[in-house]
Amino acid sequence: MPRPGRSCVARLDHHCGWINACVGLHNTRHFLAFLVSNLVLCAYAAAVCCAAISGDLRRRGVLDIYVFDRQLGRLVPVAQRPARVLEYVAVFYGVAAAAGMFNAVCALLLAGFLAYQLSIIAAGTTTYEAAKLRELAAVRRRGGGGADAGVGAGAVTALAGSGAAAAAARA
Repeated sequence: MPRPGRSCVARLDHHCGWINACVGLHNTRHFLAFLVSNLVLCAYAAAVCCAAISGDLRRRGVLDIYVFDRQLGRLVPVAQRPARVLEYVAVFYGVAAAAGMFNAVCALLLAGFLAYQLSIIAAGTTTYEAAKLRELAAVRRRGGGGADAGVGAGAVTALAGSGAAAAAARA
């Protein structure tokens, strides 16, 4: 029977849907290894797609082709017209180009998430704690709420949720 999220995990960081497990004290290093390996694989896949496309373009001599430039009124190498090269790549290498772009975007997102996780670890906190601290700061900027608004609003928060507490605090 699977455990529900946020249960039985020491120093809970977050529940990860990709590994379908809660990340905490005993598996954070494995989660970081998961992020690093996926980052490396996505970056490698993007590089392979880019190298394969550019190598084939060179082998076929596509970059040595001259096209007529209407503004200049003369022939120019297609390599000086990136839009033309991209058009050619989209038509003849669409799947490989899409796979390369997808993997490049995934690598960038993974790099950002890995950097965030490393900064959270360096700060000695967890993703869950950081989110709660941001929530608390937002509540304080709005002028309190919850326990800060008094016993009545605190009871409303506990029983009905934070939206009801904000309404009670304004009343």
